[in-house]
Amino acid sequence: MSLTWAGFDECVLDGDLGALAALLVAADEPIRRGLGSEIEDRIRTTAPPSGVFPPGWSSGAYALVAIAFLPSAARVAAVLGRREMRQWHVIPRTEFLAIARSRELPWIGDLGVRLARLIRPDDLVLSAEWEFVVALLDEGKADPPVTAGVIRAWLTQIHQGRSTALLRRLRASRFHDVLLPGVFELDGVGAHIPAAGWDGKTWDPVPGLPDTIVRLIAEGRLDREVILAATVDRLSRGGRPPALRPFVLLHDRLAPTVPERKTHTDAYAHMLSTGPSPIAALAQRVLRSVDPPLETLLDTSAAVLVRPEKTLVKTQLTWLDKTAARRPAQAGAIVEAVTAAFTSPVLDIRDLALSVAARHLPSAQPPPALLSAPASTAAGTFEPAAASTPLPAPIGTAAELAEEVVTLLRDRSGVRWERILSALVSLPSDGMAEILGPVLDRHEAFGEHRSWYPALAEAIRARAGLQPDHAVRQRLLAAVRDRSPIRTPADILMLRIAELAVRVTGEPVPALLATPTHVTGSVDTDALVHRLARFEAEDRSPWPLDFQQALLRVPRSTEPEVLERAQALTSSSGRQLARWLESGGLPDPLSTRHVQQRHDPDGNLVVRRVLVNLESARTDGERLPLEDAVVTVTRGPYPDYRGLSDYNAEVLAMVLPHHREVTAA
Repeated sequence: MSLTWAGFDECVLDGDLGALAALLVAADEPIRRGLGSEIEDRIRTTAPPSGVFPPGWSSGAYALVAIAFLPSAARVAAVLGRREMRQWHVIPRTEFLAIARSRELPWIGDLGVRLARLIRPDDLVLSAEWEFVVALLDEGKADPPVTAGVIRAWLTQIHQGRSTALLRRLRASRFHDVLLPGVFELDGVGAHIPAAGWDGKTWDPVPGLPDTIVRLIAEGRLDREVILAATVDRLSRGGRPPALRPFVLLHDRLAPTVPERKTHTDAYAHMLSTGPSPIAALAQRVLRSVDPPLETLLDTSAAVLVRPEKTLVKTQLTWLDKTAARRPAQAGAIVEAVTAAFTSPVLDIRDLALSVAARHLPSAQPPPALLSAPASTAAGTFEPAAASTPLPAPIGTAAELAEEVVTLLRDRSGVRWERILSALVSLPSDGMAEILGPVLDRHEAFGEHRSWYPALAEAIRARAGLQPDHAVRQRLLAAVRDRSPIRTPADILMLRIAELAVRVTGEPVPALLATPTHVTGSVDTDALVHRLARFEAEDRSPWPLDFQQALLRVPRSTEPEVLERAQALTSSSGRQLARWLESGGLPDPLSTRHVQQRHDPDGNLVVRRVLVNLESARTDGERLPLEDAVVTVTRGPYPDYRGLSDYNAEVLAMVLPHHREVTAA
């Protein structure tokens, strides 16, 4: 039989790939050049429809032609990586490697590495693809790349069969030293660690890898200090609880000693402040056992006491209570930390915080600045001072920004949103692509069909100089251009993210005017005047939505000297700011009592609700384009209790910090 495409088809129809391999090995150079140059076109023109592989098609046969005739690992990998060729499990490995040896190819290991990079964690034939790749890596004495797909494939392979075989397979794995660190280093891999499985008697759903790692440490095959550090680091980076569960189990199996726990105090403190509930609870238990420095306790308490988990907050308050009893000299600082829980929406948490503070207030010398003790009250009682807490310090680096973005996926607080948007505008772009790009790739939430996260991802891509998502960008352009319908004031955040994404590169500004100076959302008038003066000095024009949101956030009254400086501004925006401050800012809207009712088929009243409708009271020409959206509320005749998927109470309240009645309406 001659080696032509007709002869190729005959071998395929006969199912005789051994004969085809013999023809390929014996082929002379002209035939190699001819068929090698035609293989890509041949595959493209004869490829079957997706999911249908009729007689006459054989990806295994084409793979043999590719390894026999193509000149480089890159060309072969390009052929085998095509959609219709992703059936590596049907490639006859013996014949494939025999052909490679006959050609004395020096790049067979490189081919294995290139194919390994194509393995995705969600591939349906993950194990089969991996077995073929391993054969190439072994042949070329090469190590695999450390990717999520490779690690999941490797873990799946070593978990096959009884759970008792896992230890034996992990000991024997040639890739143990290369891939095991990646289990800890790549976010999300933990979700793909298989269960222990069948032990011959029962099914064990708990991941078997933690126990196996501990046994390898006991055998001296792994370094305990290195594994513990990697485990703590992985937990401190956060993520979804299912992906972190194996590492929690491993942490429990390792049972760190008190000295080991103290070594990682900072990491545990970070877990407690920003981690998901199970991780924060673990960190809280560890930190309480090591009695960390008071500064660490106070710093973490500032974050913990505003978290939504009641058990976590109550435990933290109890910890602060006991610490104040043991350290009366530091009672002032501890009581000041406790005040963070005074505004909790949970009544029993507020009561506990007040009782803790009252118990230790007499020992606080000097009294905390955030507390005031009225003379007319009984001893040991007090009231929180009215002053608003300043916004935390700005984000200072791209790495800190990446950390905040990841935390935002769990906690969409208004303060966190504002700090992230501010950093995207003010931070230098150096290193952003390298640090923020992987964050977008690792977290699926940025690809979900939700309004805020894809918009934020596009803003990050724009600021970091990454390839845009054109579909998302077009939606954001339309939203900014048309000011898409706003259902509640909280929707302004979405428009501001969109504005940042579409303007940050073409119309850069030195800072965002609307970034609050206080956690309530308020923008200090003096700070806003300073910001706008900087815009004028740099000959920059503010972004429309950012400027309008800044105006909506200033207090209703302005100090005379600040107003005088505002009146000295010369730009159109500066003059508008001065007029806004002179008039007292946004006037209270007009409210109208509105009753909603619903009757049953017999005419009996079953639901009655009394609400208000709002409309703007402004009649002059200074009305903001966004003003109608934020102060207009028009109710229908019937009660409607449906919520909004992106509703966030804190974001909503920060839009109009000096008009709480509008937010309430």
